[in-house]
Amino acid sequence: MIRKLSKVKPSPDIFLAAAKRFEGGPVDSHTILVFEDAPAGVNAAKNAGMSRMLFVDFNPSDWGLPQFEDAKN
Repeated sequence: MIRKLSKVKPSPDIFLAAAKRFEGGPVDSHTILVFEDAPAGVNAAKNAGMSRMLFVDFNPSDWGLPQFEDAKN
């Protein structure tokens, strides 16, 4: 089910919606760690009561992850 959100980051809505979708959810916001690449996302996670980390110049391959354009495969 896709639900459109009326507010964008730094509103916490996107993270709070995601917390409800965890298996066995909803999950307590204070137990979630958010990895973000933008200050607005970090503020949104903070506004949701979640722990957060900001990555600057994030390169997925540095972490053994697929590149963004390959992530859907």
